Amino acid sequence: MAKIYYFDGQYQKTIQYYNEALANPNIDVESRASAYINLGTTYTWSENYQNADKYLKKALKLKGFDPRAPFPYDRNESGLVSILITLHFLAQNEQFHYADGGTVENLHTSYGYQEQYLDLLEYMSKNLSPTSSRYFIDRFYYMYEEAIYVRKKLYEETQDPKYLEEAFRVAGRGKAIHVREAAQNVATEQFFPAGLLQRRYDLRKHYVTLENRLYEQQEAGNVSSLLSDSSLLAKNEYLRFLDSLEQAFPKMQQMWDIPEPPSPDLVQAQLRKDSRAMVQYFIGYQYIFLFLLDGNNIVLYHTEIPEGFAEQVNTMRDALYEWALHPSDDLVEQYINSAYWLYQQLLQPVDSLLPHRLLVVPDNWVAYLPFDVLLREKPGLNTPFREYPYLIQDHQISYAYSPYDFIQKPQVKQPKRSAVLGFAPTFSDSPVMSETVASRRREFGPLLANKKEIAQISEFFAAKSFHAEAATKEAFLQNAAKYQALHLATHAKANDEKGVYSYLCFTEVPDDTTMSNRLYASELSLMSLSADMVVLSACETGLGELSKGEGVISLSQAFSRAGAKSLITTLWRVSDQASANLMGSFYKYLHAGANKDAALRNAKLDYLNSATARAAHPFFWAGYIAQGDMSPLSLSSNDFLWWICLFLVGLFVILGGLIRSKRHKAHAKN
Repeated sequence: MAKIYYFDGQYQKTIQYYNEALANPNIDVESRASAYINLGTTYTWSENYQNADKYLKKALKLKGFDPRAPFPYDRNESGLVSILITLHFLAQNEQFHYADGGTVENLHTSYGYQEQYLDLLEYMSKNLSPTSSRYFIDRFYYMYEEAIYVRKKLYEETQDPKYLEEAFRVAGRGKAIHVREAAQNVATEQFFPAGLLQRRYDLRKHYVTLENRLYEQQEAGNVSSLLSDSSLLAKNEYLRFLDSLEQAFPKMQQMWDIPEPPSPDLVQAQLRKDSRAMVQYFIGYQYIFLFLLDGNNIVLYHTEIPEGFAEQVNTMRDALYEWALHPSDDLVEQYINSAYWLYQQLLQPVDSLLPHRLLVVPDNWVAYLPFDVLLREKPGLNTPFREYPYLIQDHQISYAYSPYDFIQKPQVKQPKRSAVLGFAPTFSDSPVMSETVASRRREFGPLLANKKEIAQISEFFAAKSFHAEAATKEAFLQNAAKYQALHLATHAKANDEKGVYSYLCFTEVPDDTTMSNRLYASELSLMSLSADMVVLSACETGLGELSKGEGVISLSQAFSRAGAKSLITTLWRVSDQASANLMGSFYKYLHAGANKDAALRNAKLDYLNSATARAAHPFFWAGYIAQGDMSPLSLSSNDFLWWICLFLVGLFVILGGLIRSKRHKAHAKN
């Protein structure tokens, strides 16, 4: 009854019922603790902050939680979620008290409780699998949001920059899932014998393969119960093996600790070196936080999430994509309005502080946006596309998954590798379907320019290419680890519900009735790559499942986890011919020594400035984005091979001359 009154806003009656329940001497400990927590939150909403604090602390005491103890969480394993929520309510109570006319001391107290619950969040998540950890962080993401908000308020009250630095660290801690998983993989490779590592790999590969086959059957509407059972058994066998490792190697748990986010000083030092600034977003349930870091300063701006924010992102993307199918002034106007509105929300507040070179760390829906085509002002409908005030006109933009990308990774000595590996699969004609966005995204027709796209790489770098029937998945798996750069000009499919089932397509193997031409994101996680760059010249390779604390679970993220240092990826189904032209220019600028983000920007601007009226539309050139390490690409080029050839020819000429000279002298003596 008390809960009914609580949700109805009748707080006095709620308090009355809880007090009556607590008066019962037979109430068990868990029920009493729960009543204390509910009573405390009711007092908070009744603006009786002192009583709220009293009852919430009673709940913690009843659970035996003492934050001063050496290992405060180990004694409360079964009740950690309840402790976590209670600490959050204590922090929130102080935050509400401050907003209701309290003092800065309330913010300091809230800050202390938040530090405790942030530590507890990490303690709890490190014992979970990556998938479970993902959903755990998603459930409690609002706690990170409130922690950032309190630190911003403390900065406003005190002008102490340490609170901006703390807010930046909290935002980083909320994006630590994929970093922890990568750290675990590195640690296990150093810790376990090779035989155990191989066994772990084999078991994981087995269940991943079965899960992918099961997904394909579900997609076709023909699920085999035998395969379903086999998949479950394989996964359980893998998990039991991990449990046995944990028992055999008790110190294994020490590897599960989440690395500390990089300090602002470390990030700023790298930004100074690169002559760029970072724009990092944190999108919670109530606020958008925007961090701007340059080489010297931190700026933190926040605003309530505007109504229709996600819809505006979708409107802009759909207007761009639909226009390629059915050009119209209405779609151009939709794009203009959305692109300008999104610029106002996401960048205008800090626009005057932005340098030429930008690194964007997106969050949530922002990860689906190409910042290149945001508009600083609205052009007229009759303005040619090439003359629009795109952000790319003034800025060189790249992207990163999180601030953890600034942590210097240990340099592993690599075996000698070849330069570029290119794949240009062939695809048969698809059945004729209605020309809609949905059907176009489903179907994979022939790619008429992908062979040209791969071939032109060899004009600038030494390249090995697989095309047509040779461009199979098996060929890629056998060769990918041997090359410094990978370029895949193919089809791909994003899965925005289960990102691990996003896939790349290769040439189908004749008479194979399975989907053996698909390479899933989950399979990529089994690979070990050391590529300096991966170009995914395919459809929607940067799209996938949105996950708080992890970003977009996509093919590009899977390649990054497999070891790729940088990626050129796509945000929609790109044009085959336009891609070939863009990539030719891109490699030309890379060969000239440009940074990857500069090479991509220059290629886009070259395309934009030379395109005819219709072809200058953003759909044709803005889908590509650059992620990760943007340093110049150092590969063996065909120039080097030509110099070797010239040197050898010259050497043979000289040697031939010497031999002829000796023979001439010998004949002269005779």
